Amino acid sequence: IPQTALGGICSLADKFDNIVSYFKIGKFPKGSWDLYALRRQAIGIISILIKMDVALSLSQVFDHIYMASPGASDKKKLKEMLLDFFKERFISFVKERFSYRYDLIDAVVTGGIIDNVQSCFLKLESLNSIIDEPYFENARCVVERTYNIVKSSKSAAGDIKASLLKEPQEHRLHDKLKEVREDFKQLCAEKRYGEATKLYAETFSDETHEFFDKVMVNVNDRSLKNNRIALLEAINKLYVEQIADLSKVVVQT
Repeated sequence: IPQTALGGICSLADKFDNIVSYFKIGKFPKGSWDLYALRRQAIGIISILIKMDVALSLSQVFDHIYMASPGASDKKKLKEMLLDFFKERFISFVKERFSYRYDLIDAVVTGGIIDNVQSCFLKLESLNSIIDEPYFENARCVVERTYNIVKSSKSAAGDIKASLLKEPQEHRLHDKLKEVREDFKQLCAEKRYGEATKLYAETFSDETHEFFDKVMVNVNDRSLKNNRIALLEAINKLYVEQIADLSKVVVQT
């Protein structure tokens, strides 16, 4: 790993230029064939970004180098290949170097794409440090239960309509969502993922369980049903889109 900021910048620039340029002319690794050591260079990039705590967008880096490099190819398809390439290298890296659980990695790599390596690693590091805390399990249960309801729905829920909130449990859950949303997002923006998880669990755990105990989601009234699904979907996405899909975490017995 470079010992200075300038060394890190030069190393990243060199490695990114090599990878994108070789990909663009069709010289990407295939099977055991990796003549230009692009996998090793990708691991080098990941190591530098994590060790030197550098936040950058792989997608934006690709766009910049693509325009300046020779060759012709389908830009959209090539970008997808490159991001998938880095995703596989990242998964391999954190498994081998840090021994993180496969399900925790799967939860963080939501959507199968890694754009900001540093952010993904910090999420993994934070969640791994709190995985045995009761509030982590509470947060996991909220994400899992809301996911199961949303997944079973066959129609788009749409936006939450306050006028369709009928039961006291619905109103309280909706109020909690409005009350905590910005604070939660701010903690995530500051990369304080452990604190954000605790806030999420403390806010929604009891309220969500009471909602499921007292309120029927799959009612005959379609508008009422969709509104309740929309509420649960918003609570689910608040955590999943900011941190990780905890429904993928396997309960250890």
